[in-house]
Amino acid sequence: MSNITSNPSTSQWLSPLATSLAGEGGRPCLTGLHGSSAGLALTTLLHPQVGTLGNRSWLIVTGSDEAAERLFDDLHFFHGLIGLPTTPLVLFPRWETLPYEGSAPHVGLIARRMNTLHHIRTAPQTCLVTSIAALMQRLLPVTTFSDTTLQFKRGGTIERETLIGGLFRLGYRRVSVVEIPGEFSIRGGIVDIFSTAYADPLRVEFLGETVDSLRLFDPATQKSTAKVDRAVVLPAREYLRAPTSPDALAPIPVDAEWRAPDLYTDMDTLFDYFGERPLLVLDQPAALERACADLWSKIDDGYLRHADRETVTPYPSPERLFLSWPELMARTTGWSTLALDPLTAREESWSPVQTFPAQTPASAGLGARGMPFSQTLAIMDRLREACRVVLVARSRGQVDRLLALLREHDVPAMEWTTGAWTASSKTKAPF
Repeated sequence: MSNITSNPSTSQWLSPLATSLAGEGGRPCLTGLHGSSAGLALTTLLHPQVGTLGNRSWLIVTGSDEAAERLFDDLHFFHGLIGLPTTPLVLFPRWETLPYEGSAPHVGLIARRMNTLHHIRTAPQTCLVTSIAALMQRLLPVTTFSDTTLQFKRGGTIERETLIGGLFRLGYRRVSVVEIPGEFSIRGGIVDIFSTAYADPLRVEFLGETVDSLRLFDPATQKSTAKVDRAVVLPAREYLRAPTSPDALAPIPVDAEWRAPDLYTDMDTLFDYFGERPLLVLDQPAALERACADLWSKIDDGYLRHADRETVTPYPSPERLFLSWPELMARTTGWSTLALDPLTAREESWSPVQTFPAQTPASAGLGARGMPFSQTLAIMDRLREACRVVLVARSRGQVDRLLALLREHDVPAMEWTTGAWTASSKTKAPF
């Protein structure tokens, strides 16, 4: 039990924030957050009971990739807990390479980034969690991303040379047997592609130039895992040459992503991939600004280290690859923005300011070492007077043991279901 809500209707506390965000340019602030309470608060704001905010896209920015991962996991947990679909939730990680490091980003990171961009472009709503480092980085143009993506459908046609050329331009490598994302192989009328869009590779069987079948398969056993009518092949690199380029089919250099501004006339940003303006959430805006400044210092150091070396083709300067904090704020002027802060709003421009009604188990008197179980039960029973109490266990076995223990003490308890979130009763709800 990481946090305990201390009010029977958390949505009532958040309704002023929802009202502000529903308008143009609202700037509310939510304080008093700690642990997983930010995930619970955002999930509650997305719930249909609170308003129509769940019908819009969200862009949530944290101070680091680690914080983004934690918040993304918390959102998944609370969405599942109260029965909201998790399909709109996506994570956009940064590259794990140092600034101007002469190596390619890991294909697993590229896959996750490309899947997120594809989701933004094709899904009606997106709840995207990212870090300030990932948001700062300029991206390949939206039109380039959309135009180079390969689409397959059963019964459709594609020329062999067009397919092979398209895979090379997307950064795929031809191998004898596909094993990891970013690889493809051809054996007669069978083309295996480990698309970055899927967890398993794709097998396309052709009759001439016609797609006869599409299926995903296990690369270890070669057995089919699913049949599909349509499939997509997303980029395996973020440096995509035009089909008319004289070196369109040449291997992509390992450090090509750092040279992307020399390839594209203009680069886009994560903001540009949204079809409509999303709701913006800034996790501790003052800390984000400091993190952005720290990152710029590392970016400048990386660029200067490379500039000191003798090179025929220098890397593009930092401002062509990254956005500064003032540029980020200028891009989002007039956006409805929610600030999250553990203590209090640090700027007068945030209004209304609402404190989230949550406390840690320790502050409620729970979880102390050596505390008798009977005392724990007495505290939780008092909490049930004000709110529903949900105990979270790590495994199925722990759930069963906890239920058995509570029943031994004649404490009403039941396994959680999503319907329990909206259930109402004049009597105290069971655990």
